[in-house]
Amino acid sequence: MPWWGWLVAGIGLLAVEMFGIDAQFYLVFLGVSAILVGVLGLSGLSMPEWGEWLTFAVLSIVTMLASVVACTTSCAGVAAACRTRDRGRSRRGAGS
Repeated sequence: MPWWGWLVAGIGLLAVEMFGIDAQFYLVFLGVSAILVGVLGLSGLSMPEWGEWLTFAVLSIVTMLASVVACTTSCAGVAAACRTRDRGRSRRGAGS
């Protein structure tokens, strides 16, 4: 697929996710990955078609896993702060 085809597909996937259907954010990862493959092609990196598809698949998995790790790390910090805050409330309430 030409580089511009990847860009169009990526923008299309992002648009469908944002305005069309609710795919629980998965199409965003596919769209970003397609755009990245398009940018690689635009930058002059020449790959066979199977290489483009393999790169797209790997980037899709990597972006999904990176998002899960970022969310888990972020949520863990928020959960710890909430537990600390709640412990302080229960101690104050117990002595009253």
